[in-house]
Amino acid sequence: MAQWLVARGTAPEALILERESLTTRQNARKVAQLLALRGWRRIGLVTSDFHMRRAIRLFREEGLSVEPFGARSELGYFTEKRLIVRELCAMVLGHFEPR
Repeated sequence: MAQWLVARGTAPEALILERESLTTRQNARKVAQLLALRGWRRIGLVTSDFHMRRAIRLFREEGLSVEPFGARSELGYFTEKRLIVRELCAMVLGHFEPR
């Protein structure tokens, strides 16, 4: 995504990259920490439409004000259903993940 933004005119120094997280919860936490250093609490959250609900919840749990920008997924029927089930499982299992 960073390369795409830079190719379209965004200055590389304007980007804040978080490259360590392995889960959405970790990403939300690390982004919140990076933004807190700058005194920022409001974000535009871009992710796939099927993932947005869970992502919003996790970023809000970290104290961020979230404006969602869902990227429409053009998926086949079975892929879409599989990803929806994956998100539901992740939501349930996320309740057992350390915060």
